[in-house]
Amino acid sequence: MFIREGLKNKKTKINICNYLRGGLYKKDAAIMAGISEKTFYRWVEEDDSFDSQVEASILEYKHSLIQTLNLNAEKNGMLALQILKIRWPKEWTQPQD
Repeated sequence: MFIREGLKNKKTKINICNYLRGGLYKKDAAIMAGISEKTFYRWVEEDDSFDSQVEASILEYKHSLIQTLNLNAEKNGMLALQILKIRWPKEWTQPQD
């Protein structure tokens, strides 16, 4: 995953991705992992593999939220309607007069 770097940096990058999967913002994930936001963005810029892992971690969190919404929407019609309005506003939002 993270080739040719110190073990500490590898562990830090793994921790950042774990925090992102848990829903933290990038800045907060960096701070929780013990680095500055500036260092985080430098690593993202310098390491395409890390950049990809960061984006994948965020998408995993997004996916887990969508799954939770879908499960709860089965029990709550208003929640289902809200999801439809957000995902497909042209089809599910009434025009304003």
